[in-house]
Parts: sequence; C-alpha cells; structure tokens
Amino acid sequence: MGTPGGVHLRRNPEIQPTSADRYKVQFTADAKLRKLIERACALCPDHSPHGQLANVVTRALELFVAQQEKRRFAVGRKPRKARVEAAENAPAGNDSRTATPPSGVKRRRAVKAGERRIVHERDQGRCAWVAKDGRRCAAQARLQLDHVEPWSRGGRDDAPNLRLLCAIRAIHNRLHAAARAYTRATLTVA
Repeated sequence: MGTPGGVHLRRNPEIQPTSADRYKVQFTADAKLRKLIERACALCPDHSPHGQLANVVTRALELFVAQQEKRRFAVGRKPRKARVEAAENAPAGNDSRTATPPSGVKRRRAVKAGERRIVHERDQGRCAWVAKDGRRCAAQARLQLDHVEPWSRGGRDDAPNLRLLCAIRAIHNRLHAAARAYTRATLTVA
C-alpha cells in the first residue's frame, strides 16, 4: 500500500494498517526519546489518556514538517514588501528564465525565500517531473529545487525557471544535462 508522498508502507514492517485510516506504528526508543515522550505527554493540553501519545506524536510531526518546509521552501514566511512591489513593477514580456540581470548586479547562487515559496506552492509540494505518458511523479520526499535552464548556462534563480524534483529525478536530469553538454562539446571540437 503506497501513499501520495512516495513512502511505501507495505515494505515497512514497523507501520501496519489496522483499518482504512488507522495504522499501528512500532519502533524501539532509547532513554532520551522516552524522557522526551513523557515530558511532551505531561505538557500536552489534551489530558485524555486514550490516544494521548498519538496526539503528541502527531503534533510534534506537524511542527517538524512546518519547520522544515519553512526552512527549505520558505512556506509560511511573509514576503518582503520591497520585493513584492519590485516583482509587480517588473517589465512584462521578458523570458525570465534566461534574462540577464541589469549591469552591475551580481548573480546570486542562493535562491531567494520568496521564489522558493512560489515554486513550492505552484508544484504543490511534490516532484514536478512528468513522464512521457503524462503521469506526474508523486514523490514528496527528498525534494530539491532544480533549474529548468541550468544556472551555469545563464538560467535565472526565479520561479519560472525553477521546479521541485525528487532526488531520483534530479540525478536523472543531471545525467541528461551532462550527456547533452558532452554531445555539444564533441560536435564543436569535430
């Protein structure tokens, strides 16, 4: 049984379905985790003994996911006012994937938080790779920002030139890019 995030629960003997929407989760914890669980249960605002551990773990994972999405994709961050106004006043009609920055402006290697947020929302937090038959990769794990037009060839660090790819698709994409570069270099030398 698979999930939309690409995690295959059938292969993991520690997560077993008990009904259509419930699972039994089992693992071995060390003393540090046991103390954290006990402390979290004591701090939990829901004092119902039935299912309290599941509530604490659910809340902890929700916070962890929100924190990681904020760090990696700027989800939940508010855009800076100056950048929003600059984007709204930008000239229309430019192909922003390869447009060169104005003279004197240094190209940045790091992708801005606002661009990461736009890409994450547009790609719905999952891999944007589409197979030849039109099926889209369903992976939501190990996502990376990928440049459609490579940064090394002048591609921009803005949303129209970025997409989310899972680690497997990103490696596949790099292999194809290397093959194209090798072919071009071979044709140029010959």
